[in-house]
Amino acid sequence: MKRFFRKKSTHRLYSWPVLLLLAVFFIYTLYWTWGAYQKQAASIQGLEGTKRVWDQFTQREAELKENVQKLQTSRGLEEEIRERFSVAKEGEKMAIIIEEKMNGDENNPPKKWFWASFWEIFQR
Repeated sequence: MKRFFRKKSTHRLYSWPVLLLLAVFFIYTLYWTWGAYQKQAASIQGLEGTKRVWDQFTQREAELKENVQKLQTSRGLEEEIRERFSVAKEGEKMAIIIEEKMNGDENNPPKKWFWASFWEIFQR
């Protein structure tokens, strides 16, 4: 009698409705696991982006602190004013040097159109 009941219980485990229910449960679980994986990947990318921005901000903060310390000295303040406003102290004279730009036209004459050069042959 025990064998009879034992066979029925294992037979119920392998029946089509139970297997179908397990397959649906497996697919449902797989679907939500994949969604969680995608969210994790997006979070990791966001974290890396945030770290890059954080590093840029800390670097910029260090630069600004250095500039503030420089401006707190009289020499640094004077240097910044001279650089930004092109001014000189009383009694100082200022010379502005303008460099000449080399034109590339002298060495490389402009190219002529094919028909212009063709027309020059007949004009000679």
